[in-house]
Amino acid sequence: GTFYIRIARSYFYGGVNETTISQFFNLYPLLIAAAYKIAGNWETAGKMVSVFFGSFAVVLCIFWFAIW
Repeated sequence: GTFYIRIARSYFYGGVNETTISQFFNLYPLLIAAAYKIAGNWETAGKMVSVFFGSFAVVLCIFWFAIW
């Protein structure tokens, strides 16, 4: 939740340091920072990324079970 948004803000505003990267590296905050440009709100950007990947997982499962 808020931990990812804090890291995304750090990425977006250029405040990334070695401590942030070495402690925790994940693509989720980078995607939130990218979605912030579209959404204009940090919470909405996080929800957009979550909905996108949740929907992608459902489609992937449907595709997988259709083949199986």
